[in-house]
Amino acid sequence: RFGTRHLQINPDGPGGRGSWRATILLNPGRYRLDGTARVVDAWQQEAAASSKEISLRSSLGESVHRERGTDNDEVRLRHEFVLASRQYVDLICESSIPSGRTVFDPESLTLSRTGDAR
Repeated sequence: RFGTRHLQINPDGPGGRGSWRATILLNPGRYRLDGTARVVDAWQQEAAASSKEISLRSSLGESVHRERGTDNDEVRLRHEFVLASRQYVDLICESSIPSGRTVFDPESLTLSRTGDAR
Protein backbone atom coordinates (compact mmCIF):
# COMPACT_ATOMS: atom_id res chain seq x y z
CA ARG A 1 0.00 0.00 0.00
CA PHE A 2 0.94 3.63 -0.19
CA GLY A 3 3.20 5.20 2.40
CA THR A 4 2.34 8.17 4.57
CA ARG A 5 3.55 10.65 1.93
CA HIS A 6 1.14 11.11 -0.95
CA LEU A 7 -0.32 13.64 -3.39
CA GLN A 8 -4.05 13.90 -2.75
CA ILE A 9 -6.76 15.45 -4.91
CA ASN A 10 -10.25 16.09 -3.50
CA PRO A 11 -13.01 17.08 -5.94
CA ASP A 12 -15.20 20.08 -5.25
CA GLY A 13 -18.19 18.03 -6.40
CA PRO A 14 -19.40 16.83 -9.78
CA GLY A 15 -17.45 18.48 -12.56
CA GLY A 16 -14.58 19.39 -10.23
CA ARG A 17 -11.00 18.85 -11.36
CA GLY A 18 -7.75 19.04 -9.47
CA SER A 19 -4.09 18.47 -10.25
CA TRP A 20 -0.54 18.45 -9.00
CA ARG A 21 2.05 19.81 -11.45
CA ALA A 22 5.80 20.04 -11.76
CA THR A 23 7.71 21.83 -14.53
CA ILE A 24 11.00 20.42 -15.73
CA LEU A 25 13.48 21.33 -18.50
CA LEU A 26 14.12 18.31 -20.73
CA ASN A 27 16.49 17.61 -23.62
CA PRO A 28 15.24 16.15 -26.91
CA GLY A 29 14.23 12.49 -26.73
CA ARG A 30 11.53 9.95 -25.99
CA TYR A 31 10.20 9.92 -22.42
CA ARG A 32 7.93 7.76 -20.29
CA LEU A 33 6.14 9.01 -17.17
CA ASP A 34 4.90 6.23 -14.82
CA GLY A 35 2.96 6.32 -11.58
CA THR A 36 0.34 4.70 -9.38
CA ALA A 37 -2.87 6.21 -8.04
CA ARG A 38 -5.71 4.90 -5.93
CA VAL A 39 -9.23 6.02 -5.21
CA VAL A 40 -10.42 6.42 -1.62
CA ASP A 41 -14.03 6.78 -0.41
CA ALA A 42 -15.49 7.02 -3.92
CA TRP A 43 -19.13 6.26 -4.56
CA GLN A 44 -18.22 3.63 -7.19
CA GLN A 45 -14.64 3.05 -6.17
CA GLU A 46 -13.74 0.23 -8.57
CA ALA A 47 -15.21 2.04 -11.59
CA ALA A 48 -13.48 5.28 -10.61
CA ALA A 49 -10.08 3.57 -10.42
CA SER A 50 -10.33 2.34 -14.01
CA SER A 51 -11.89 5.47 -15.50
CA LYS A 52 -10.35 8.20 -17.62
CA GLU A 53 -11.07 10.64 -14.80
CA ILE A 54 -7.66 9.80 -13.28
CA SER A 55 -4.71 10.84 -15.40
CA LEU A 56 -0.93 11.09 -15.44
CA ARG A 57 0.22 13.18 -18.39
CA SER A 58 2.44 15.95 -19.66
CA SER A 59 1.68 19.33 -21.17
CA LEU A 60 2.50 17.73 -24.55
CA GLY A 61 -0.43 15.33 -24.66
CA GLU A 62 -3.13 13.38 -22.93
CA SER A 63 -2.65 9.78 -24.10
CA VAL A 64 -2.47 7.56 -21.02
CA HIS A 65 -2.13 3.79 -20.69
CA ARG A 66 -4.09 2.47 -17.68
CA GLU A 67 -3.62 -0.88 -16.00
CA ARG A 68 -5.50 -2.20 -13.00
CA GLY A 69 -3.31 -2.56 -9.92
CA THR A 70 -3.26 -5.42 -7.42
CA ASP A 71 -6.08 -3.81 -5.44
CA ASN A 72 -9.41 -2.89 -7.05
CA ASP A 73 -8.97 0.74 -6.07
CA GLU A 74 -5.48 1.06 -7.58
CA VAL A 75 -4.46 1.98 -11.13
CA ARG A 76 -1.03 2.08 -12.78
CA LEU A 77 -0.62 4.91 -15.28
CA ARG A 78 1.87 5.46 -18.10
CA HIS A 79 2.26 8.42 -20.45
CA GLU A 80 4.82 8.55 -23.27
CA PHE A 81 5.88 11.62 -25.21
CA VAL A 82 8.59 12.85 -27.61
CA LEU A 83 10.52 16.12 -27.55
CA ALA A 84 12.12 17.33 -30.76
CA SER A 85 13.95 20.17 -29.00
CA ARG A 86 14.99 21.18 -25.49
CA GLN A 87 11.99 22.64 -23.68
CA TYR A 88 10.08 23.00 -20.44
CA VAL A 89 7.41 20.35 -19.87
CA ASP A 90 4.68 20.19 -17.21
CA LEU A 91 4.26 16.76 -15.58
CA ILE A 92 0.67 16.45 -14.34
CA CYS A 93 -1.18 14.19 -11.88
CA GLU A 94 -4.87 14.91 -12.45
CA SER A 95 -8.28 13.78 -11.24
CA SER A 96 -11.90 14.65 -11.94
CA ILE A 97 -13.68 11.84 -10.10
CA PRO A 98 -17.07 13.07 -8.85
CA SER A 99 -16.71 11.71 -5.30
CA GLY A 100 -13.99 10.45 -2.98
CA ARG A 101 -10.29 11.27 -3.21
CA THR A 102 -7.55 10.40 -5.66
CA VAL A 103 -4.19 9.66 -4.06
CA PHE A 104 -0.98 9.49 -6.11
CA ASP A 105 2.01 7.67 -4.64
CA PRO A 106 5.02 10.00 -5.06
CA GLU A 107 7.41 7.05 -4.66
CA SER A 108 5.91 5.50 -7.82
CA LEU A 109 6.21 8.63 -9.99
CA THR A 110 9.14 8.20 -12.38
CA LEU A 111 10.25 9.93 -15.57
CA SER A 112 12.53 7.89 -17.85
CA ARG A 113 14.28 8.87 -21.06
CA THR A 114 13.70 5.86 -23.32
CA GLY A 115 15.52 6.91 -26.50
CA ASP A 116 16.30 9.54 -29.08
CA ALA A 117 13.64 11.79 -30.58
CA ARG A 118 13.94 10.11 -34.00
